[in-house]
Amino acid sequence: MYAKVKARLYTTASETEYVVTVYPGYPLIKLGSKGNCYYVRDYLGEFEGYVKKISVSSEQILPYEIDPELKVYYRKTTSSTEIPKAVISQQKYLSSNMGLQEYKDFLAYTILCKVGCRYSLYANNETTFNNVSFVQTCMGEMGYVVNSNVAVAGHQGEQEFVARKDLQKGDVVFFATDNDMDIADHMGIYIGKGYFAHCSPVAGAVLVSYLDGGFYAKTLLWGRRYLDK
Repeated sequence: MYAKVKARLYTTASETEYVVTVYPGYPLIKLGSKGNCYYVRDYLGEFEGYVKKISVSSEQILPYEIDPELKVYYRKTTSSTEIPKAVISQQKYLSSNMGLQEYKDFLAYTILCKVGCRYSLYANNETTFNNVSFVQTCMGEMGYVVNSNVAVAGHQGEQEFVARKDLQKGDVVFFATDNDMDIADHMGIYIGKGYFAHCSPVAGAVLVSYLDGGFYAKTLLWGRRYLDK
């Protein structure tokens, strides 16, 4: 059994006090039922509670997966819609009791689901994105707000500045791609092992690019750390 929508688990079937919030696709084990609720526990056995029957399904729901037919293929030297094996994330479930590393793995999973999606000035932020909306959407799914102005997001705010050597999975990375100006005009999200994901107007798609060599190595300014769970 899986959570079909974002749902609360309650201490009683009367749905007065809730134990935890589970997210779409999170696996639950049915222990019994009462009224319009199932009594369930999570697949790790860490919590139990009542959940509304309409909130769960016997079929696994993976809301971040996107139809491959809506994606495009791109490959050029250090950038590609092919996801490197070194950064593939299999983390598909989000729960409120995750540790920081699990949280980062889940973010990487939601990001990689979008690789290959088309670039669009009129992005719907579900299957099409632009550079800013891609980062905003991915970080927003984890509860973080990124400024819609790349320069403001890159240079202002309280987020910690992170040097290249200290980058961690989930850090937002900023680039100055406009000649020699040191003002951020492009951004993406670092996904580990020297790679970051971003939506490129030149390639017309969400890509995984290598950060430790080539164009992006030369134009990287720094990272900003949002994930502090």
